[in-house]
Amino acid sequence: MYLSVRAVSRTGWPGWSLPLDLLAGLSFFVLLKLLDETMDYDQDRAAGRDSFLLRGEVGLGELRALLVVIVAVQGACTLRAGAAAPALVWIALLACAWLLAHPVLAARPLLYSLLHYLLLPGFAWWQFALASGGCHVYTSHVLLMAVFYGGAMQYELSRKLEPAGGYRHVLGLGTGCLLIVCFSLLASLAAAVLSLLLSGRWWGVAMAAGLFGLVLSVHARLALRPSAPFNRLAAQASGVSLLGLNLTIAAAALA
Repeated sequence: MYLSVRAVSRTGWPGWSLPLDLLAGLSFFVLLKLLDETMDYDQDRAAGRDSFLLRGEVGLGELRALLVVIVAVQGACTLRAGAAAPALVWIALLACAWLLAHPVLAARPLLYSLLHYLLLPGFAWWQFALASGGCHVYTSHVLLMAVFYGGAMQYELSRKLEPAGGYRHVLGLGTGCLLIVCFSLLASLAAAVLSLLLSGRWWGVAMAAGLFGLVLSVHARLALRPSAPFNRLAAQASGVSLLGLNLTIAAAALA
């Protein structure tokens, strides 16, 4: 995702500061996990759940210290841009991450889902703002955020279609697979159009079509003949699709 965002930004690579920028970007997803672990600590302990924190492999204070370090690194990277827009987008993204980790959202699944699936587009907007120093949103930005949104939705649904519960219990297997295919179509179409706009060549469209075909075929097979191996394969296919679309976009932008 970092590669595709930087490539689509067309503002050049950050040179000597590339490790810092890359660390700041990747650390956002670590931040999400740490917030979830620390803010749900009491509820997880009461429910008897298992985690590295509850097993005592790391202390709560150590995780909170790591959170401070991550926020400091992200803040330094954001402020280095020397513009207000990236800082405002980053603060909004942090607020969204904090809300998602807060236990109060457990009773509000609709709001939780809305915030959860807007994280990747929000992450992309933050990276765009860092690259450009402003909040300008262009057609290529919108298309890439559509790829992130559709890809995140398809992956999240696909990896939680296990028979014992998850989204299969709520939606049903057929409806779940149909939704995954629809979100995959959204991501693939956006990636195909974006690749064509960036490179003027059709190979990106072919790659996006092939990745969509992979997701479609695996989930059609899973819906028609459910099995544990295809359940795992469906999640893997969605992950490969999201990764492949991002690499296709990055390659098209750099071609």
